[in-house]
This record gives sequence, C-alpha cells and structure tokens, in this order.
Amino acid sequence: MGAPYGLSPTLSAGHISGRYRPGNKVVGASAIEFLRTDAAINGGNSGGPVFNLSGEVVGIVSQILTKSGGSEGIGFAATSKIARQLLLDQKMFWSGVEGMLIEGDLARALNLPQAAGFLIQRVAKGSPGPRRMR
Repeated sequence: MGAPYGLSPTLSAGHISGRYRPGNKVVGASAIEFLRTDAAINGGNSGGPVFNLSGEVVGIVSQILTKSGGSEGIGFAATSKIARQLLLDQKMFWSGVEGMLIEGDLARALNLPQAAGFLIQRVAKGSPGPRRMR
C-alpha cells in the first residue's frame, strides 16, 4: 500500500519470495531481517505495510535493489518483528524533524488519503532528519 509519487493511494499484489537474516550481503543491513517481495515498489511505497493472506502486517516496505534506479528490481520489507523492535521497543532518539500529527477533521479538510498523517514543519540543520527523508 502507498501513494507512489504522491498520487492517489494504491495497492500492489505480490509474493514473498525470500527471507534474509541479519548479516546477509544482498541487502547490506547487518542487523535487520528482511523479506523479499516481487510486489511493485515505487517512490511513495516505502513505509507501507506488507500483509499476509489473513490481513496481518508481516513487514514494512523499505527498499528496492535495482540496476537502473527505477521501480524494476527486487523489493525488500523489514519484518514486522524488526519494525516493532526498532520503532516501539527501543529508546526514542532525536531525529531533528519537528511536526504535528494531522488527524480527524483536519485530515479530512486537507483531503489526506488516509485517516492520519504527519506534517513536517521543520528539519534541523545537521540533524539525521534530512538523510532519513530521502
């Protein structure tokens, strides 16, 4: 699920075709477990959920391995277990990004394609924020 290039929300179907454990050279992330998928991954899909047939979130789209820089290639999703560990179980860190949660009436007034979003208001110079937003 996502909104590639900021267009309307989309849903891509695909299969999970592999699982990469920490330390695998293909993905290049030594501490993170990834799932490989053949679902289409375009700009705007990163951070979107990957569901199993029961509707449970099993991963979060994170990257694509591509020779051209385009959307063809092999897509990867961090497993939901790793996402939970990184996002919920670890101590929070300063990202340098300030903003506000947009939900409810304001989200509807701004015509968000989902129930809530995060409005980035400022990114501190020299912070990790700009590197994480690419």
